[in-house]
Amino acid sequence: MQHYKWDERIQRYKDDIKELTDTDTYSKIEEYLRHREFQGLSQAQLYKDSRSIRNLLRFRNKDINNYTNDDIKDFMLKLKREGKRSAKIYWYSLKQFFEYHDNHGLFDTAPKFDKKRKLPEELLTREEVSDIVEATNNSRDRAFFTVLYESGARIGEMLSLRIKHVQFDDDGTVLIINGK
Repeated sequence: MQHYKWDERIQRYKDDIKELTDTDTYSKIEEYLRHREFQGLSQAQLYKDSRSIRNLLRFRNKDINNYTNDDIKDFMLKLKREGKRSAKIYWYSLKQFFEYHDNHGLFDTAPKFDKKRKLPEELLTREEVSDIVEATNNSRDRAFFTVLYESGARIGEMLSLRIKHVQFDDDGTVLIINGK
């Protein structure tokens, strides 16, 4: 079962892109998305790429060869003013797209992205985590919340773990987590 329905979401963006562009531009975008899929990118990244391209086209619809550094800066400023936490993802996705189409000069200057840091009082206390663990109905959920808290892993990193990522040694258990 595919929980996020990436294929449907990506197709919706492609349909929007098709309505916003001429046939030649759409073909270039479609070629790029196929290239990214061929590179082995996840469906989630393909979704982010297609969303970024679609939103840029909605902001300022031009042929991909006619975008300027100012167009990209204006788009990024719009995202930052709107408080979009995903601005860095847009930047990366669009940079990859335009570099694929040999428009390298558009991304010479990277914007400064605000890092959202959590204050200590915004984090869960040990007592709150204990309350959550005690409120669970089964050992699977108890283990999930305990490991999540103790490891500092992100939910996505935890969900991608497989048995081969768990190793036991004299000191306890070691998890091999692929993430930040």
